[in-house]
Amino acid sequence: MSCDAAAFDCHKTGRVPVSMTSLSLETREEEGTVRIAVSGELDLSSALTFDEELRRAERGKPGTLVLDLRRLRFMDSTGLRLIMSAQARARTRGQRLAIVQGGDAIRRIFRLAGVNRRLEIVDHPSAVLGKTA
Repeated sequence: MSCDAAAFDCHKTGRVPVSMTSLSLETREEEGTVRIAVSGELDLSSALTFDEELRRAERGKPGTLVLDLRRLRFMDSTGLRLIMSAQARARTRGQRLAIVQGGDAIRRIFRLAGVNRRLEIVDHPSAVLGKTA
């Protein structure tokens, strides 16, 4: 679903509605940093919306992009692939991508996939505010 949905103005609220899935995204910009708080489930059914919001945030050329996964309940390999692709794009552009770690299930996915060492993972968004690439 695009950001210009008639019933929802995500440009004012920073929230992107996702129909037929339980994913919620809230985007905030502050001091050259864009934080996307991800809630619910990130899987094949919500991947397109997540990817569109990531790319929209990247187009603003922030020094740092923070993905806050603390309220993410579930993520499959599709979500992991999108995060790794965002990391590759950030590295190519000289930007920073930081991941605020989620709960045990999300941390386990990163660990089992062996990507937790290739990503900047922090405990809280405040750990990256004001720090740039």
